[in-house]
Amino acid sequence: MEKVANSVYITDNFIRFGLEALPEIDIRFLSKEEVVEKLKALFKNNRSMSEHLVLGIPRTQVAVKYLTLPALNDQEIAKMTEYELNNLFPYKPDELIYDYTVINKGSDGYSRVMLVVAPKESILSRTRALSLAGLTPESINLSTVSLFNQFTARKRRLDDYLLINLDDAFMEMLLINEAKLSFSRGISLKGHGEIKDLVRRVEENITIIRNKGGVVNAIILSGQGRELKDFARGLEEIMPSKVEIDDSLAVLKGLAPETDSGVLKINLLPEELKIHRLKNKRKSANLLFISLLFLILSLCANIVFQKMKVRQEYLSFIKAQIQEISPQTYTLREKKLKTQIVKNSINSARLTLSLLAELYRVAPEEVSLNTLAISQQKIPGVMTLTGQAGDSESVLRFANALKESAIIKSADVGNISRLKAAKEEGMVGFEIRVNLE
Repeated sequence: MEKVANSVYITDNFIRFGLEALPEIDIRFLSKEEVVEKLKALFKNNRSMSEHLVLGIPRTQVAVKYLTLPALNDQEIAKMTEYELNNLFPYKPDELIYDYTVINKGSDGYSRVMLVVAPKESILSRTRALSLAGLTPESINLSTVSLFNQFTARKRRLDDYLLINLDDAFMEMLLINEAKLSFSRGISLKGHGEIKDLVRRVEENITIIRNKGGVVNAIILSGQGRELKDFARGLEEIMPSKVEIDDSLAVLKGLAPETDSGVLKINLLPEELKIHRLKNKRKSANLLFISLLFLILSLCANIVFQKMKVRQEYLSFIKAQIQEISPQTYTLREKKLKTQIVKNSINSARLTLSLLAELYRVAPEEVSLNTLAISQQKIPGVMTLTGQAGDSESVLRFANALKESAIIKSADVGNISRLKAAKEEGMVGFEIRVNLE
């Protein structure tokens, strides 16, 4: 996914912005405090600057060295570059900011590296103004890298080009051989510079390039907002080939490339600012996480509330329906109870008749049924039979006969007692407990 970034370009005289809505700020006659106030006022009314802010600095603010190193491995290149840095610049490591980019890795085992070095205080003086205005750059790029990436993106035919760009009070030259950056130089100018003086300086650098074995076959002249025709005619006098004017190239356009593929990369952002940005990102991530967590909890609470609300509404609806049908339910229950009573009475009568018929069928002759009393107990399915018999043996035979009946599950003799008032001698009274279930 492409990352859209904003850019700000700070030269000695102006501060320019990648967003067209933001006007440039002339800082030639402003103090540091006034510059900060101008930036604050500008950003207060224009809050469209992205968090992906790229700061661009001119070629004249840095030193550039081109190194040829006997290594292809990235780790070895990094170590060798750091070693060369200590040899080339007599400064303490904490006084410099540097970065490098690999221009080419050759088949001969050598790598071509562009080393960019700047005084740390020079970089911090630019970032402080932005920080006081509420902006911290994500990276610090170089005008040379911006122009080169734009030029190679045009897909011109491969050749040996000298790209000359007129900027604010300086002129920058890039030698591009076969789409590879071989040389760059920034030359400070007084005012806009006389055409003869500009041509002379270009001629001097072409001579230096050729003396070092370089080749220049064509000149591309750029500089937005500049009248370049007189300069082009002056350059054609020292170059046999025609000079081409391409005023579409601009440092601001290439500071924040839309894609990272196939471009040179330089980042001179000091380490402390990288740490500061990292802390800010973590803080933002934590705030975002807390906000999302609060949102999720709010959604969960709302879901629970809605469920409880729906449940309460459903229960209220059920209760209302129950209350509505309660009278009918009560009437049906009464009818059911009455029906059950009638049914039980009918079943009880039928059972009693069946039981009497069975008793008379199995009762021995010695058992006097005319004095038989049948009473139903509170326990369902259990009855107690009382009566008289000629003797105890007849009672036992009667109980055994009841056990063999199809409608009687069990029959137990409760007691047998001799009757004192019996007319016949030997008559006994008995009690038999019958289980019908």
